[in-house]
Amino acid sequence: HILAVHRAIRQTETHLGCAKDSSFIRQATSDIESTSTSSQSILREFWQKSILDFEKHTDIITPEFIAATFRHSAMLITQSQEYALPEGAAALMTEETLRAIHAKMLSSIDDLPLSLVQQVGHVMAQMRFMLIRMDQDGGEQPTEDQLNRVEAANDQLISTLQDSAEALQSRGESLLESIIDNLALKFHPAPTVCKVLALEKYGEATSQNFVTVHKLNSTAEIVSLPPGELLRYHMPYRLKLSKSDVLDVPNDFPILLLHSMYICNQNAKGAWSLTRVRDLEPSEAIIICGGGQGSCQGNEHVAVGTTVDMAFTNTKFSSMLQP
Repeated sequence: HILAVHRAIRQTETHLGCAKDSSFIRQATSDIESTSTSSQSILREFWQKSILDFEKHTDIITPEFIAATFRHSAMLITQSQEYALPEGAAALMTEETLRAIHAKMLSSIDDLPLSLVQQVGHVMAQMRFMLIRMDQDGGEQPTEDQLNRVEAANDQLISTLQDSAEALQSRGESLLESIIDNLALKFHPAPTVCKVLALEKYGEATSQNFVTVHKLNSTAEIVSLPPGELLRYHMPYRLKLSKSDVLDVPNDFPILLLHSMYICNQNAKGAWSLTRVRDLEPSEAIIICGGGQGSCQGNEHVAVGTTVDMAFTNTKFSSMLQP
């Protein structure tokens, strides 16, 4: 249509240059008006279709959908063989490793989730552009119902994305916890025999999810449920776990993990045995620490880098959704 207008203008200029009568000018003007009317009609037809497409975005882009993109980003990290650490799953929670995982997650969030925000922003800009054009071209104006539908869809999408960004910032540690647990399950599963012994000897119904937390030596290792939930506890602690000290654990500590912690050992004859940590003698205590402030002394079996910033605020995803 724009080419038709330019063609009519060029033909008019040529005609005037040849000093002919004005009938051709009237025809050129009519062609331009016809083209303008046709453009108005096409724009409004596209406007109505765009409203439907815009509303479909609200059906697809839900909090659950965005959460799924975060989980997808997290799962990409769990594919890396670099986290098959020889020491066991506890090595995933050192300061250095947690910072590296956190940095990779920041980068991953600025991939698929960020592309999602950018797509929504593009659609919103397109809707605004069409409104401006319809206001300027002199044609039929959008109905009140259409404007209300666009505004409702716009508000819903913005709210969904902002809520997701806030959730990402406030629940960063739970996302990091899930990454740690998935890495532990993937790269550090406990020996099958240890899982079977836990079920048969102690009735551990969740023993199929046991992981090797720390290898004590070539024949013995600490096994338990994935240790990611230790990231939730922020107060300084240094716990010696044995039958005499286990009751000194703080009330709000993730106690379930401690109750499912065992020493799995293979003797010189190849026979396996399993002992609950809370049945160990004090001289054999398993030591775990975290929370900073000098709580870890360097000789612990599990040292959690809980001073790491676990939020995900420094992302383009979050910055684009600031109110």
